[in-house]
Amino acid sequence: MIMSQEAEIVSDRRRLAGKASQSLKAVVFNLLMVGRGPKRILALLDHAMISLIFINIVSVALETVPAVRHVYGTWLFTIDAITISAFTLDYLLRLWLSDQDPAYRNRGAFWGRALYLVSPLAVIDLISILPFYITLFVDTDLRFLLLFRLLRLLRLSRYSTALLSLLAAFTSERRTLGAALLVIIVVTVFAAGVEFLIEQNTQPDKFGTLPDAIWWAIVTITTLGYGDVTPITPLGKLFSGVLSLFGIAICAVPAGIMASAFLTEIKKRDFVVNWRLVAHVPLFAHLDAERIAEISSLLEQRIVPANTAVVTEGEKGDCMYFVLSGQLEAVFSSGRSTLNKGAFFGEMALLDNSPRTATIIAQTERRLLCLMEAVLRVLLDRFPEIRATIANTAKRRAAEQAEKHDHAGR
Repeated sequence: MIMSQEAEIVSDRRRLAGKASQSLKAVVFNLLMVGRGPKRILALLDHAMISLIFINIVSVALETVPAVRHVYGTWLFTIDAITISAFTLDYLLRLWLSDQDPAYRNRGAFWGRALYLVSPLAVIDLISILPFYITLFVDTDLRFLLLFRLLRLLRLSRYSTALLSLLAAFTSERRTLGAALLVIIVVTVFAAGVEFLIEQNTQPDKFGTLPDAIWWAIVTITTLGYGDVTPITPLGKLFSGVLSLFGIAICAVPAGIMASAFLTEIKKRDFVVNWRLVAHVPLFAHLDAERIAEISSLLEQRIVPANTAVVTEGEKGDCMYFVLSGQLEAVFSSGRSTLNKGAFFGEMALLDNSPRTATIIAQTERRLLCLMEAVLRVLLDRFPEIRATIANTAKRRAAEQAEKHDHAGR
């Protein structure tokens, strides 16, 4: 009987330990892989890793200076060891957590982690830490590993939405960029052939072979103009000038493609961010995804600095606001009140075309969604249920203020 009770106790402890482990894994997964959790902790983790990346790159650069390496070589190695230890821990944690990722979870723990290992970001993480461990065990000239050490800068893509957007833009336009690159290659080779025929007899040392002429064509089309190879015949100079002008146009094509694709990706990201923000506003939470998407295109996000009046009593209203985070203080002539996350204000001045009836103060930096007056009219026409909610809220607030005013007068 006693043995049975002890066995049950051990079993319960193991079950509780397993639940605690799963709970811890879920918390770490949300923090590290999803970016969900306390904002201060997330910001601290991101800033710490970004700082370590830049510190490591600076130490790698200083290590190439003989005088610095001779005096501070030990310190530079210590910095490298500390930062690489942090990168290794980050890599192992992500590998451990990868079986929780929806992209790999259905494949099982082993194959899920195997698929994660060959993902682009995981490969970048591995390449960034391998040179350090290779140099510990291989005693030979490994200066070529410097390039792989500098690839640690690519780790910043985990913490920069701009880099991720640029990568997404490149991926989405890879076919178009490939076509533009093919055009540039064709023009370069053809121009090199023409200049080779024009200049080969006059400058056999510089245009004696087609590869020599291709080098000239590359620096001419890209308008770099190194000056080490230049035509001297009148026809050669004329062709070179025309090619330089033409090169400006064809080299601008890939840049324009990337700029357009990058702008599209930024708009996509901003749309997703605004959609999520709008979906968490109680006034819009009951709407379907299509309507939320339509509303999110009408709203503008604003960051209000600390100790700043968002609106001032008596001024003319031009927009209404939705509170996305924290609290704001509303100061009336008859008292004060608090506006919490999800609340909205400023609608009365727009609906009644009257001055602001309160001063709204952001005591700390806050994010708000702004809806301009003209856009509000459009929104209310499209969504009658929202019109009714806003109108009822405006009436209730007007009644509350009138009651407070009467009470203050007594």
